[in-house]
Amino acid sequence: MEESRLVISQKLPYSYRAMIRLAENIYCWNAFNEEKNVNFNGYLIACGDQTLVVDPPAHAVSDELFLEKKLGRTPTLAVVTNRHHLRDVQWWMERFAIPLAMHESETNDYEFEVARPLRAGERVAPGCTVVSLPGKTEGEIGLYLEANGGSLLVGDALIADPFGALRFVPEAKIQDRGRLIASLQALRGLSFQRLLPGDGEPLLTGAKETVVKYLDGLDAGG
Repeated sequence: MEESRLVISQKLPYSYRAMIRLAENIYCWNAFNEEKNVNFNGYLIACGDQTLVVDPPAHAVSDELFLEKKLGRTPTLAVVTNRHHLRDVQWWMERFAIPLAMHESETNDYEFEVARPLRAGERVAPGCTVVSLPGKTEGEIGLYLEANGGSLLVGDALIADPFGALRFVPEAKIQDRGRLIASLQALRGLSFQRLLPGDGEPLLTGAKETVVKYLDGLDAGG
């Protein structure tokens, strides 16, 4: 009994949450980062015959079982939105023998190959387009998913924390704040219901209104 209590009380470096469905063909799993006090999110996106793994944090055996038994899908491409979100991507690349895609400006500092350099406006998969969001890093990207009212993955360009609110990463981590703000203005022209951040809590309804309100505050000097 005493031994059982000791095992249960062991402190893990992160709090892991299994893969969950956010919308049709969109799944999320995350690991809570105690140092930054925020969830690190990874996404599984099914686009036609393609299955994308985006910004993957720590994984579990249950993720493989979920893919195989529940979804019946195998990842075909790993996408990383910026160089700070490599996270557990190498495991996915090696386990499923899939290539890595990042913006062409983010491909110079790694020991493993970026097989698919991405550009703004490029179609990564059916209904999935690259959105350029430089500022935090030179090659920060988002992914715009057209289906089901629209979803927008934004990497570190916007942090959804606390729940229902938006903010930037700490100032020291932003290369060019003015450029980041300017790049985010392009989001005004997209139609989307959901915002899927690399860090924080996904917004599943009313996301565009939340983004526009945040950008309006920045324009006003907020």
